[in-house]
Amino acid sequence: MRLAVWYRLQNYLAKGRRSFALLAAGLLIVCLQACSDSTSLKFANAADMPIKHLQGQWVLVNYWAIWCKPCRKEIPELNSFNLATENAVVLGIDFDGHESDELKELIKTMAIDFPALESESSLRMLLQTEPSRPSGLPATLVIDYRGESPELITTLLGPQTELSLKAALQAASLTQ
Repeated sequence: MRLAVWYRLQNYLAKGRRSFALLAAGLLIVCLQACSDSTSLKFANAADMPIKHLQGQWVLVNYWAIWCKPCRKEIPELNSFNLATENAVVLGIDFDGHESDELKELIKTMAIDFPALESESSLRMLLQTEPSRPSGLPATLVIDYRGESPELITTLLGPQTELSLKAALQAASLTQ
């Protein structure tokens, strides 16, 4: 069907119906985007990634802030965990909602090596629901995306270590 629409657009252009062809092309683009299941997460320090690339693993979303000393303490542990664990990925999110260049600078200052989401809207896309903001920092959401859709399992409050994250995933696996 997409190919047929494309040929019709070319035909309209050839016959001089440029305005109609442009309108139809715009509608085709909107339709293709709506039909696509490749919704992507936007990161401040990494390339965009289709949500489906996370499927089959645990996703840990860590809320951090520049003013949070325990957050600063746990970042090296999160970096290590992200590199060392095959069936899990760590994603970060700035609690204060900084954007663009300011967010990139904070990520550098905090020495965050794992992907950091641009905003909470990416987290909403991932969870397919409105997550509640954590009541304290640092906070790490444990999301099971080993099935067809992501499921928020628990929220870990306080600084985490590589060992505590592995233990949390082990416990969550036993309850699933």
